[in-house]
Amino acid sequence: MIGNGLACWRVRLRFLDTHRFGVRAPKEGLWTAKIDRRPLFGAMSPPIAQALGDDGTGLAELEKRLLHVIRSPWIAFMAVPATVHVLLAISVGVMVWIKPPHTLEPTWRNVLLAGFGSLAFLPLTGSFSRVLATWILLKGLLERIASHPAVAALKTLPPALVRPLGAQLGVAGTMIHDLAYPLRVLERLAAQRPDLALIHACCAEKMAAELRYEAGQTNEVPSAATATAEAVAGALLDISYSLSKARASFDEPTRAVADEYTATLLAAFVPRYVRHFRLFVPPVVVGAVLSVLLTSLYFVQPARLITSLVFVWVAAMVVMVFVVYVDLDRDVVISGIGNTTAGSVSFDWSFAYRIVSWGLVPLGSLIASQNPAFGHLLSTFFDSLVKGFR
Repeated sequence: MIGNGLACWRVRLRFLDTHRFGVRAPKEGLWTAKIDRRPLFGAMSPPIAQALGDDGTGLAELEKRLLHVIRSPWIAFMAVPATVHVLLAISVGVMVWIKPPHTLEPTWRNVLLAGFGSLAFLPLTGSFSRVLATWILLKGLLERIASHPAVAALKTLPPALVRPLGAQLGVAGTMIHDLAYPLRVLERLAAQRPDLALIHACCAEKMAAELRYEAGQTNEVPSAATATAEAVAGALLDISYSLSKARASFDEPTRAVADEYTATLLAAFVPRYVRHFRLFVPPVVVGAVLSVLLTSLYFVQPARLITSLVFVWVAAMVVMVFVVYVDLDRDVVISGIGNTTAGSVSFDWSFAYRIVSWGLVPLGSLIASQNPAFGHLLSTFFDSLVKGFR
């Protein structure tokens, strides 16, 4: 459980560092050592609030808090993890009050083993807390975004940016090529507004260099320049900020192109928040299966009471994970990016896959621990299936 949680934590920090398509290192100053070049994602400007031209409505503060919650809800949103772990402590306390756990170890070793078993659930409940805290703040952010006129322009997205929820969960890396589509719309805007032509030419040149490097042409571009990628993203967001501020003064054709430009940036940045959920769920699912093994592979009494407690927690977590998934799938902004119907759930292969991996695997392992015949039946089935391919 701890190893799985640490791996997802490291990937999540990397996602945060490259949230604006590049790594921004701290500035060297009086209080910053020159050898300290660690990226500071906490110092970045909220990209979606910048793209929508928000100044005084609190959207930037909400988005910045979301970034901090993704990093650590214990610091930015303590109410959720504190509530989850208080409920865990109450559950363990009730179980001990009904019947204290007994293992094969005597005296203090028994207490140590029971305490270690209880602490082993913390990576599981910690990841579950991240799911809930991130969902609450992301839901509020998406509701604020949905009122912007550019959301209606999501239906004009190029096919490469149309991503259903399952594809948004799978977004990885810097995905610098996503910024090529706002650049294309910016080229059309530059034809109507010559003052944007120079900025477009500069961004296009930097983008071309980044794409050549990613394609392997290292003889032309000697090294990766994440600062260049961040500069391109920053310039595109600055233009979107200016266009959103001046939107009311545009004529109808220019306003439509400006909304399309902002929509492409939304399609590039919103999935960069959604993708974190795929790092929250594996510790919950794997931890649920390991918690079953913890109670079924070692002698501990009362076994049925402990298994029942684990079943309640695992079932509650599985249900809440699906509530989060369904709520995101029904969202207006997520549906606009995925070209699906807002307010409805897409029953596709992605949804079926998550039913099996997120729901049936942990719950099936609980049933198998209670019914040895069920586990033997599954073992026989898979053994016969493997023999058929020999």
